[in-house]
Amino acid sequence: MKTIFRMAIMLGMLLFIPCLYSSGQVSVTPDSTPPHPSSMFEVKATDKGMLIPRMSLAQRLAIGTPAIGLMVYQINGVSGFYYYNGSNWDRIGKNAGHYVGELYGGGVVLWADYVGEHGLICSMVDLNNSQVWSNITNVMIGNTAQSDWDGLGNTMAIVSQYQHESSAAQLCLNYVNVNYGTGTYDDWYLPSIAELIHLFNNIYEVQKTLDNDGNPATTHVTNNFYWSSTELDNISVWGCGLQSGIGGLIGFMPSTKEKNISSYVRAVRAF
Repeated sequence: MKTIFRMAIMLGMLLFIPCLYSSGQVSVTPDSTPPHPSSMFEVKATDKGMLIPRMSLAQRLAIGTPAIGLMVYQINGVSGFYYYNGSNWDRIGKNAGHYVGELYGGGVVLWADYVGEHGLICSMVDLNNSQVWSNITNVMIGNTAQSDWDGLGNTMAIVSQYQHESSAAQLCLNYVNVNYGTGTYDDWYLPSIAELIHLFNNIYEVQKTLDNDGNPATTHVTNNFYWSSTELDNISVWGCGLQSGIGGLIGFMPSTKEKNISSYVRAVRAF
């Protein structure tokens, strides 16, 4: 009886498994037709499709050491087919390269050009919530630190000051992000005022991504004043934060603070 039982199980398995061929090719088919000569694995059907693993953004990022070419379908956030290219997850079929809110390059894309080829990424955490702009508080650096768009140039000018010891700029230059699933980078800097405004203008997409990444170590951009690297004069610096007015809050607006006041710092990098 045991022998008959084993034979029945083996027969059932043979009827269930796909056809195997001596070349090592595999075909899943309702008939006995062999796979295409160029294919190691072929699925044939006229009334059904094929499903690959479906998972959330957090589950995708939790995959340990993904193989190059690994593909899944993400069901939340920016849904779609994603594959691992060896250093980052890319979405298949995106129309214009990288996009605002994308997890990419060690952080979240906060701005991208019209083709998605170049843009800016913000760190997924605040580097500090109580950092003075610079230990040098009553000296004007001048135009090398007053660009409204060149945050990296401003940052380098800040740390090049005579008797410079510490600053929000230095904090960003020293930052190496934790690998949150999109690689580790060491080319962060303190954003210019225009770069910081881009972050707040696209705060919805950035916050949504940080909220859905499933990682409790990452943090939202807060409703507080953040330093930019754009100097105003010998005393004050531009920054951005939630502002209030008559009747209540009016949103994120650029404003200035004195260099020796402690404020928030979030780093950016360009791609």
